[in-house]
Amino acid sequence: MVKVELRGIVTGLAILAALTLLAIGLDIQALDSLNSIRFHLAALMLVVPLALLLAGAPIRAAIMLALIVASVGQGALVIMRQQAVRAPLAAQETDGRFTLLNYNVLSRNMNGDEAADSIIAAAPDLAVVMEAPGIAPYFERLRETFPYHVGCDGSVCDLMLLSRTPLLDAEIRPLGPLARQRLIIARTEIKGRMVTVVAVHLSKPYFDENAWAELREVGWALSRIEGPVVVSGDFNATAWSEAISSFAEREGLVPPPRYPGTWPVLLGELGVPIDNIFTRGGLLIEDIAATPPHGSNHRGLLAQIAVKPAP
Repeated sequence: MVKVELRGIVTGLAILAALTLLAIGLDIQALDSLNSIRFHLAALMLVVPLALLLAGAPIRAAIMLALIVASVGQGALVIMRQQAVRAPLAAQETDGRFTLLNYNVLSRNMNGDEAADSIIAAAPDLAVVMEAPGIAPYFERLRETFPYHVGCDGSVCDLMLLSRTPLLDAEIRPLGPLARQRLIIARTEIKGRMVTVVAVHLSKPYFDENAWAELREVGWALSRIEGPVVVSGDFNATAWSEAISSFAEREGLVPPPRYPGTWPVLLGELGVPIDNIFTRGGLLIEDIAATPPHGSNHRGLLAQIAVKPAP
């Protein structure tokens, strides 16, 4: 009797797990945040078929295992399609390289001086900083290394772009229904090429449909930009989520060679890569690595970006 009851309880849990996997597989917009953690959920759900097997339900265990494998496979196919677009660019020669740091420093960072020093020490050509109030007391120190910047010039401060080279036609725009100052567009000359930087800080995907609306606005802006482009920021979603993967495909964006985990910091490389960098128009991220959090709840991303010959 105990074993029968146990089998019933585990079966109930398996049904809930199966429904979750189904929601992920169907790309339900309201549940897209689950898509970002689909691989983490799959790993956790491996306990379910094991429990079913121990409870004497081998067929149910096999079905549950098949659903988990199918979910992982579906996510892997998205990643494979994204990575396939890198090959043509990787085969081309390189005219030069530059570095870009993408870093959500956390607005209430208690180690802001350490975070600011880490940005200076990394000395990238460009730095996209989210939740910049976390390092606000150290802006003057940062400007010794990065004499050009956009954002945080008034009472509103969240997104900021730092540069070692002059920024042209720089603007910061309100983004999405919440109209927060979370979209920066600027051009700068790097290695003899004019590069457009699009910096974004998206809303969390479970805030109604704000993130989707924000992505549509970013896409509209990108549709009016020609030449080399780098899109960088805190997307609050992974590159394989439905929102971001469809956005990247629609806008012809090229992903990095891998997706380092950035949140939560306790998981390190096993964290969820909700911070992202993409390129377009003859730019290719050759290498990308996570940087220490230095008091933030995100790890940063430091990317080496190759400039390919102009067509």
